[in-house]
Amino acid sequence: MIKKTNVLLASCLLAAVLLFCLPKAALAVNDIDIVASNSIVNANIVGLGWNNINLWPEGSENRWPEEMFLKSFTNEDWNKFFGLLAWTNPALIRQEVRIEDYQPTQNNINWNNEQMNRLRKLLDKYQEFGIKVYLNVWRPPAWDRNPYNADNFAQEIADLVYRMRVTEGYDNIVGVATGNEPDQEEVTQADYPDPYWAVYPKLSAKLTTLGIKDVIKIYGPETASYQGNDTTIDSMLNKYGNVLDMYTDHIYTSDYTNAVNGLSARASSLNSRYGHDVPVLVTEYAPNGLHPSRNTDTLYGGVLYDTGQLIARGLNKGVDGFLRWSWSGRDALEETVFKAQTGLDHWDPDYYFKPSDHLYYPHAVQSRYINSGWNVLSTNVLDGIGGIYASVLRSPDNAQTTVLLTNINDSAKTAGLNLSALPGAPGSLNNVMVTGPKSKMVSGTSVSLTGGAGTITLPPNSIVTLTTLPLGNLNDPINLYSLARPYNLAWKKTVTAGTSVENHGWNKSKAVDGQRHSLTDIYGWTSLPSSSNHTEWIQVDLGDSYAVNEVNLFARNDSGHMGDSFPIDFTIQTSNDNTNWTTVVTRTNYPLPAAAQNSFTFATQTARYVKIVGTKLRPVGTEYRMTLAEIEVYANGSPSPAPSPAPTPPPGSNLVTNPGFEMDGSTNGLAGWITTGANPEADGSQPGGHTGSYELVHYKGSAYQVYTYQKLKGLSNGIYTLKAWVKNDFGGQGTAYMQAKNFGGAAATVNIPTSSAWTQISIPNIQVTNGECTIGFYSNSPSSWYLVDDVEFNQVNVALNKTVTASSSVENFGWAKTSVVDGQTNSTSSSMGWSSSSSNTVNHTEWVKVDLGAVSAIHHINLYSRSDELGRNFPVDFTIQTSTDNTTWTTVAARTNYTLPAAAKQSFSFATGNARYVKIEGTNLRMAPNNTYNMAFAEIEVY
Repeated sequence: MIKKTNVLLASCLLAAVLLFCLPKAALAVNDIDIVASNSIVNANIVGLGWNNINLWPEGSENRWPEEMFLKSFTNEDWNKFFGLLAWTNPALIRQEVRIEDYQPTQNNINWNNEQMNRLRKLLDKYQEFGIKVYLNVWRPPAWDRNPYNADNFAQEIADLVYRMRVTEGYDNIVGVATGNEPDQEEVTQADYPDPYWAVYPKLSAKLTTLGIKDVIKIYGPETASYQGNDTTIDSMLNKYGNVLDMYTDHIYTSDYTNAVNGLSARASSLNSRYGHDVPVLVTEYAPNGLHPSRNTDTLYGGVLYDTGQLIARGLNKGVDGFLRWSWSGRDALEETVFKAQTGLDHWDPDYYFKPSDHLYYPHAVQSRYINSGWNVLSTNVLDGIGGIYASVLRSPDNAQTTVLLTNINDSAKTAGLNLSALPGAPGSLNNVMVTGPKSKMVSGTSVSLTGGAGTITLPPNSIVTLTTLPLGNLNDPINLYSLARPYNLAWKKTVTAGTSVENHGWNKSKAVDGQRHSLTDIYGWTSLPSSSNHTEWIQVDLGDSYAVNEVNLFARNDSGHMGDSFPIDFTIQTSNDNTNWTTVVTRTNYPLPAAAQNSFTFATQTARYVKIVGTKLRPVGTEYRMTLAEIEVYANGSPSPAPSPAPTPPPGSNLVTNPGFEMDGSTNGLAGWITTGANPEADGSQPGGHTGSYELVHYKGSAYQVYTYQKLKGLSNGIYTLKAWVKNDFGGQGTAYMQAKNFGGAAATVNIPTSSAWTQISIPNIQVTNGECTIGFYSNSPSSWYLVDDVEFNQVNVALNKTVTASSSVENFGWAKTSVVDGQTNSTSSSMGWSSSSSNTVNHTEWVKVDLGAVSAIHHINLYSRSDELGRNFPVDFTIQTSTDNTTWTTVAARTNYTLPAAAKQSFSFATGNARYVKIEGTNLRMAPNNTYNMAFAEIEVY
């Protein structure tokens, strides 16, 4: 792990050298110059996230609106609300909990009350959206405060964490904290600091005893030093030991210099004390001062300083992460101070679905384009004007780069950007910004870098992010996923069953109530018991027909009963009419489930009814019955390809034989690969690997040359990409590279970097013109080794993000010509695809055309039907035509009376030919339910 204190000194020396060497002309042309070195000043950061809303009674700050937990808040509403949160790419969430939530009075434990069910709802959505959480237990309950009982409080916290992480399976819970600003007497508890700190070693010991200390980190002390200078921490650590895994503090200040310097000093002190990096997190921050007015200029001014300035300066000084105050649907003090600091607009009647312009977007413009585990590089801002802040970050493999910029001046400034010192410096950076209190995120002109250097104009009072990452769809994030996000179609739908127990917490309706866990009074569904094995069934009426392809069955999972009565032999069947059934899943001798969720995917079926039939039941004692805690039905997987002609394997798939070196583990016997060289040594028997059980190892105790390669034959001519994961701890090879050759062009190589972590390397734009390619790995070494795993060779979709024209086009509500080549194969509310004009009531001809930008050898086209209403607007009669000049056309595929697609992807292969333009022309259109004729595709792919 990189020591930040040592690297800071080195980076300062390097910055001085860069300042001395920078051409004078560069300083004269630009208002400022931003120079990054390849020196890491802050390694493996946590990233940016949010404080989330509490579950507390009315009258407390930051409370969830009651209607969110009642039946009026639908599953789609939940997806909207949490999708807005997920759109900001949160690295971590701080979720408040109280002991009283599960223990209303001392020793009266109730894990299944309303408060805990609300917490489960939040944790379910966090888990579904892949968001990590740490639980913050705000204060000891009353019975632990007078007198303060640190041991009992620590046990109660440990019990809570164990219950949620282990018993109930929320593996996205990664940490726990206690207290909120105890130094500011924010909560009633023991005097700060000694009695308060006494809980930490006790909590650490109890988590260790429970066997979860390695996966649950202790965060603390959640103080509000305002400037990162809590003077008690050193004495407390001296007294209680190194009990914190993550140092947390709250920053509300206008003195950002003292704040970042204080936090940096704290990081250095902790690193020295612990002997390794201790992450320093700002787990609360908000606009400078508390702004209750609706003066958005004032609000934005505060955000400009704390988001733009504090984050950029803090990351550069060793702060590992920032959690914004706060993400909420409503708080009880919504007409007073806190509403100005929430991520949602409290002045709008639909506030829990509307991002606040002044806070949400300035946060998202930075958080969307950096990730946990990235490194912060030494960055020097050379200017004489002040008010410009910059931070340069890279992914661990150096494949992605992001530059955070803030201009707090009232005028635009021209900035020179020099990334030339970075290995593999990018040639261009995407540009996205927020420029004012009413500004959402908007894309700017991408910044071209020549030799790693370029210029950008920073608008006045702006937060700008430059990145190699794709910007994504910046329009209307509330609808970006709300309809596209998979949701459980079975939730609260009608259930019937062969037999059913309807008491003691069992009920048919509880199989679709959204509760995946078997809890007192809400166990799920179970059939009536019998002393002999027999058949049982349970059926869900989805209320309408949907294109479904996944069913999740949750086994009974309360303590001591995991998997009880989950069937041994069973089928999953679908139907449109509740009479004719199609079996989509069959399982025999199904083992006792070791986890609650059991997922089954299948080729997409249009169905209204889903039935699970158990034909061989699992005995519990002498009784036979079938039991399920929850049934979920989804339409969110990738549909199976239609039976159209298609190559094998299909375009875009990995063409490498044994890409993970798993088929044969004997030395020099790697199946599918050939090894040659002088004194060669290539081994596939070493355990480990990036994935799987084995990897390729090049190693010899003496000098050696070795080349491990694979000849790929029968390729379709076109553009390909070669990728592999490599690991090279010590370097030392004279030469080490990955290569693609014999494809009709000059051999292409990429060096294998020195790295102790698995790193993905790639060779893009391999233009195969002769139907073959040799891929391989070469070493020429005096005595050393490196590892290779997960090799990929894929053909590239040459239509991606290319220019599209059409005979007519709908250009709103998610429809656009650009959306048919944006890589989104499923129809979403923000990227439905392309549709011709939808107002024509007479059958007619429509066409859509893609300009590939250059002549390419193509042989295969995928047309994706819209997936929101599968098959709708897919033409009945149509041709696919190609051209090199946009004038003379060749028909490569023609279809008449084409059946309504049962799957999204429709594939068409043809003899390889040169083309720059591809046109799909529908001559007989399919009538829509509203009696209009139009043609629509979610996506067009060309290979």
